[in-house]
Amino acid sequence: MELSQVASALRATPRTLRVLLCDVDKRILIWRPAPGQWCINEVVGHLIEADRQAFMVRIKGMLAEKRFEIRAVDADKIAAGRSDHKRDVFELIDELDRQRITCAEMIMNLSPGDMERSGIYPPHGAFRISDFVYEWAYHDWDHLQQILNNLKAQVWPRMGPVMQGALGGIC
Repeated sequence: MELSQVASALRATPRTLRVLLCDVDKRILIWRPAPGQWCINEVVGHLIEADRQAFMVRIKGMLAEKRFEIRAVDADKIAAGRSDHKRDVFELIDELDRQRITCAEMIMNLSPGDMERSGIYPPHGAFRISDFVYEWAYHDWDHLQQILNNLKAQVWPRMGPVMQGALGGIC
């Protein structure tokens, strides 16, 4: 996967979210599948904060310092402090979209030498910028799947037992 494809994937996430969530009831957007799990709004808020506190800061730090120390991020603590369940999901998506312009530009400006720069993440060891760049796309897709799972959980109980039993072999 080329850097341009990673940048494109990151820019596509807000568009995908707008289409996917355009007619979803607010109650579904703030529904949590279990205690301690995130609602859809919180997942979008997490994408915003992951850009800022996990990906951008780490990549910029590795570009700026020879021995950059990568710090852990407490995603649950950050999510709890944001109160995204009280916000409009499309305002969150707009914020993500604006931010992704800068993120994609940063990725597109990385040179092959930049991609090899590294930082130390105790206790795991050395990570390269390329690790974070490619994990960024993976991270997005993982959380898009989480959003889809929240949506699927809304329709599953409304299907009859025959359909529930047939899924996996009917399509």
